[in-house]
Amino acid sequence: MKRILFALLVVSSCSVGAAASLEFKPGDHVSFIGNTLAERMQHHGWLETRLQSRFPQHELSFRNLGFSGDELTLRLRSASFGTPDEWLTRTKADVVFAFFGYNESYGDEAGLPKFKQDLDAFVKHTLGQKYNGTSIPRLVLFSPIAHEDLHDRNLPDGKENNRRIAIYSAAMAEIAKANDVVFVDLFQPTLKLYQGAKQPLSINGVHLNDNGDALLAPKSNRLCSLAGRTSSATRIKSRGSVRPCSTRTSSGSSATARSTAIRSSAAGPI
Repeated sequence: MKRILFALLVVSSCSVGAAASLEFKPGDHVSFIGNTLAERMQHHGWLETRLQSRFPQHELSFRNLGFSGDELTLRLRSASFGTPDEWLTRTKADVVFAFFGYNESYGDEAGLPKFKQDLDAFVKHTLGQKYNGTSIPRLVLFSPIAHEDLHDRNLPDGKENNRRIAIYSAAMAEIAKANDVVFVDLFQPTLKLYQGAKQPLSINGVHLNDNGDALLAPKSNRLCSLAGRTSSATRIKSRGSVRPCSTRTSSGSSATARSTAIRSSAAGPI
């Protein structure tokens, strides 16, 4: 069943700007930034695993800098923790995966103009840096996932959340296209995925469980096909079944990919 869903998701995985493209290069350092969607990926490791299996000879390096509650212009940290740019420099980021938009979506239509302005500024700023010391980073914007209705009286059904997320995801696609960066739409595919799911894919509607993260990961397969400029020596190969691998936290400590997911409230920011 998982393989069938993987195939379906690969077909309908993402939208990109007309001229946007992404190329993974041997030895690339890929840094995740953004809200809890990014942060929790270090607990399951499916996206990293899919990318590693897609480019087995590239020896890609991943660092997860995601942090619960992060927004484009609000990233709360302890004193002297370091700025976002400093951390991306420490990780020598060649590729930046940015997961934003969910927390900002609570601003609804009234907050949309500021969000678009902030996102445009973020993209332009990021593309003006050289975190690896030599070249500008390759940036990928990921939309928020949809809110899953778990039909639990203790949890919201997600209708209002999804209405807002749809608006903000569309805005992200617009800004990505205007700046010629890759945009991955996670909203529409997950919305459809929830409808046919035989078991919950999230712990509370907005935070994916291991199964949900596994089914989300094939978005990277489509992402890789967009980026798939591989030579014959580094041709994309299918390795059959894959297992999640461990990923690195911002502190550099190894996090077990199959570790129990941290529960958090659906009411707060992610």
